[in-house]
Amino acid sequence: MARLSHILALLLLVLGAAHLALGQDYQAGEWHLERKPSKRLTATLEGEIRAPKVEAKEWILIAARAPEHSLSAPRKQGFATLVEGARPRRARRTREHFSRELFQLRGATLPQEARGIRYRLRCEVDTFEVRLVPGAPPGPVRTPRNVDRFLRSTSLHALKDARFRGWLARAKLQRKAGERDLAFAFRVLEAIQRGFRYAYPPKSPQRSCGEVAADKASDCGGLSGLAVAALRANEIPARLLVGRWVTPNEDEDQQFHVKFEFFAEGIGWVPCDGSGAVSWEGGARAAFGISRGSFLVLHTGAALRLDSVHWGKQDADFLQGVAWWVSGEGSVEGSTHSARWIVRERSSTR
Repeated sequence: MARLSHILALLLLVLGAAHLALGQDYQAGEWHLERKPSKRLTATLEGEIRAPKVEAKEWILIAARAPEHSLSAPRKQGFATLVEGARPRRARRTREHFSRELFQLRGATLPQEARGIRYRLRCEVDTFEVRLVPGAPPGPVRTPRNVDRFLRSTSLHALKDARFRGWLARAKLQRKAGERDLAFAFRVLEAIQRGFRYAYPPKSPQRSCGEVAADKASDCGGLSGLAVAALRANEIPARLLVGRWVTPNEDEDQQFHVKFEFFAEGIGWVPCDGSGAVSWEGGARAAFGISRGSFLVLHTGAALRLDSVHWGKQDADFLQGVAWWVSGEGSVEGSTHSARWIVRERSSTR
């Protein structure tokens, strides 16, 4: 029995050393991001808004216009109404206060749209697999001019929230002297893996970092948002990646998802997944420094400010579908909004 106990102790020591090595390997050596073409896809969101108690005069619809990003590169995209017997009205491109591009669709209604409106948002996109791999970068990586913007405290990433600060202290998530941004970011994901679970819908729908820290559970937006806050609190620029999975589908699955990325000096924006750390096989290791080529980024960062035209600026943290307003006579009580997310593979980009 004593010999067996000795063997078990040695085994635990070896396993502990192996785990420690996994956590420390980002502290040493050179790393770079490898980007490979993955798929060429067409993603379409077709929706219908019904407001049976309204005599509509004008519909205002807003959707995110997908940006050029290392994970997804749109080739062609558009947003328009669908009206039987009439030409579609096409959206104009606009920008919100942080210069993120949006589609805005507005105008006087046709008689067929008095109580409802149909739309189609379409994006032809190339997706890319991005991995953090050992070795020197092939060339210099410039620091973006506005990168300090992604250190700020916001309503979602409330860096002074006592609940959030308490979690940082308990999880020992203070960056050590000389600790590389890669090594610290990996520690953040490990802390989320150990201390949190996936929950949808989340207990706290606002998903602020303080609420998530207190609940010890959230969905992809909440867990990735918590990671962003932990990185910002330690002077590492980080932001959410709000979008959808683009896996060819035959069902009604909306494929909503939120990842995050942080900027590592000399390397670039490193993709990670907060909910992947708690729900994927491999945990933090599988969710750190990798995106497998099946994600469409609709906008970077949260806190969008949308121009509703008649009702002023409206805030939205996540815009993965279509926001809408309607002017006219009556009430929006009993209104419905249904949509289908359809993804088709066109060809490989390899």
